[in-house]
Amino acid sequence: MKKAMAILGFLVLTASLLFIINKGTSQINASQNRKAAVHTEYYKDISSLSFPVFSDLKEEDAKLANDAVKLHLKNSYKEFQKIVNDAEKKDKDEENVYETSYKVKYNEEGKLSFLIYDYQFSGGAHGMYTVTSYNFDFDKHKQVVLTDVLNNQAKIEKAKNYIFSYINEHPEQFYSDLKKSDIRLDEHTAFYYTSSGISIVFQQYDIAPYAAGNQEIKLPSTLLY
Repeated sequence: MKKAMAILGFLVLTASLLFIINKGTSQINASQNRKAAVHTEYYKDISSLSFPVFSDLKEEDAKLANDAVKLHLKNSYKEFQKIVNDAEKKDKDEENVYETSYKVKYNEEGKLSFLIYDYQFSGGAHGMYTVTSYNFDFDKHKQVVLTDVLNNQAKIEKAKNYIFSYINEHPEQFYSDLKKSDIRLDEHTAFYYTSSGISIVFQQYDIAPYAAGNQEIKLPSTLLY
């Protein structure tokens, strides 16, 4: 009987130790997991207002990304309401649209980049897209803007020279009279991380006609250091 109780006690102790070890390992893995899981939700259950929700990160990192998205969608919803109200005052046959969508562009090595697109149509020849970039460095637990990467005037000038050279090599995609001074690179300029550097995302009409869409020009990592 005593032997049986001793064996039972040993098994219980072993199981407890294994549980503690596995739990600790899981917590370590979770803290070291620098790639976010993502799923889609809809703001106030409105099917046209989709947005990303991030998880499988440290709590503070997930909150950082998700809070930024929530603030964006709060502002998008205000614009959506304006469109709805304007539509009620206009001809019912005229379609008014406000939509949000997103693309995750980079999700590796402790960095996350995604773009949120706001599309608005309230009559006329076509609608308009506005793209907003969100970039996070989870090793530093911070949101990153372009001027954190191109963090001095020399880097900005090198990037502008590279972009202007690319434009001259592909003139059919851009305004024919575009000047280097027309290229704006500041904290408001959209961009995302790539495996070999970053990619600059320009708004419609910034450097090219509407039909060209949101032009993206990749910058190699050699320009960032």
